[in-house]
Amino acid sequence: MRKLFLILFIISLFSCEKQTNWTTDKTDFNTIVVEAIITNENKNQEVKLSKPRNDINEEILPVSNALVKVYDDDSVYYFSEKDTEHGTYLSNNKFIAVVGKTYFLEINYDNKIYISRTNMIPVKPFFRLIYSKVDSLSNNYKIAWVAKTYDLNEQAMYEVEIDWSHISNNSDTIKKAKVFYYTLNTIDVSQAFSPELENVQFPKGSIIIEKKYSLTDDYADYIRSMLAETRWRGGFFDEAQGNLITNIDNGGFGYFSACSVITRTIVVE
Repeated sequence: MRKLFLILFIISLFSCEKQTNWTTDKTDFNTIVVEAIITNENKNQEVKLSKPRNDINEEILPVSNALVKVYDDDSVYYFSEKDTEHGTYLSNNKFIAVVGKTYFLEINYDNKIYISRTNMIPVKPFFRLIYSKVDSLSNNYKIAWVAKTYDLNEQAMYEVEIDWSHISNNSDTIKKAKVFYYTLNTIDVSQAFSPELENVQFPKGSIIIEKKYSLTDDYADYIRSMLAETRWRGGFFDEAQGNLITNIDNGGFGYFSACSVITRTIVVE
């Protein structure tokens, strides 16, 4: 594998780049984009609905007045749109998704019905999160390691929220940060040669809240396609742009997944 990456890297050194101006046709999509994760947390579960966009920088247009429900073999959970946040639907009652059940999402909007199904798998324990000083002269810290990017036996998503608002100066413009890390069971060339990410710097005493989500194969496929279009883009081996993988039927975009979640809190010392 290392030899393959080395060969590809050498080839890239002899390649050239040419600026190209792309013209994209505006398409009026007669469908919706779904962002829906239900978890094993006892809470009002959330579903977000919006209109597809032709460009990543376009304004997000929420989808309102849809009929949304999640159901399994035993129960039906109805969702209502938030008055203060159009396009965001919360379950009318709190509920906990559990491992071993199959869940269905049904959305009725503009005389079309979109259905998706998913199941939940267990989440494995955390690895040790490592943070370190930015350099020997700095009093700030950075995240050094969260998890393996490749693991044949596990796929997971890590949500790391860092908060130093309780110790920051009033002049500080940024007092919180949220970073996502992913473990997938494949290695992509565009991932190996992706641009470096900017490190989030935070002071001693910051509070780190880390969440780990289990990923089904379907949801991991969606995340992989999303990373190829975003975080991994701009490197040596970009893939051709395209729509993300979806598990929403009837022409819908987006994803529906059930994730087991574990949480822990770390104080930077």
